[in-house]
Amino acid sequence: MNGLQEYMLCEKNTLENFIVIEENKIAYESALMAVEKHGQYNPIYIAGNESGLGVTHLLQGIAWKLKKEKPVRRFRYVDCDTFLSQYIDAITNNKCSQFDSAYTGEIDCFLFDGAQYLDGKPNLQNGLRIIFDGLFNAGKQIVFGGRVPCEIPGLIGEISSRLSFAVLTEIEVPAYNSRLALIRKFMEKCPQKIDNGILELIADNISGSISPLRGACERLRLHSTLVDEPVTVEKARGLLSDLFNASKNNGSVEKPNVQGSIYTKLEED
Repeated sequence: MNGLQEYMLCEKNTLENFIVIEENKIAYESALMAVEKHGQYNPIYIAGNESGLGVTHLLQGIAWKLKKEKPVRRFRYVDCDTFLSQYIDAITNNKCSQFDSAYTGEIDCFLFDGAQYLDGKPNLQNGLRIIFDGLFNAGKQIVFGGRVPCEIPGLIGEISSRLSFAVLTEIEVPAYNSRLALIRKFMEKCPQKIDNGILELIADNISGSISPLRGACERLRLHSTLVDEPVTVEKARGLLSDLFNASKNNGSVEKPNVQGSIYTKLEED
């Protein structure tokens, strides 16, 4: 569209692949609304105050769902760094009108990821404001992703005021039962049956974002594929010690009672 290079979406970041837990359920539903109720809730802001919670997955999931199910509805997904590069290029080469047109006249849905990186970039925010107003006034869907707007210190008033009336849905850090649900889901395709005690060991020792949980599961899956022997608790502890230590350095979460695990609810939904 209008000469701007399209952002390469990760093929795994579909809404179908997104694992819904208690802490991200409302954010997931807001992503569905962006597709199914175009422009009715506008703008939508999907927030996560830690990396690796799934904000980018949801934004790209919206893009994939539009691409597959609503092909007539044109979209553009962009992260802040790419948007900045395009904006600088437009100013340098006197292509500001083409740049604005690519984001207002040519698309029906605008997906902007990494809003926290707008901090300290007032000129870029002014450029974004023009695009925001053009899209919003035309009734086109706008979805932002990033940290909660009130925790981004360098937002100019015009952008801050526009985001203040967004439909804000925040992804929380998963609690123990949710971590256990995620781990079980990640380990479904493991060639060996992994003892439940090992899954609880991971949930008990890795807290915070979802990425290290996934990394731990991938490591165990690879080991069980390459080594034809059962994975013991002690073996798992040795394989994952660096991830456990990193999580402890970031602060740990006390293990609650797992009775009524959210995993059961995940299977029922």
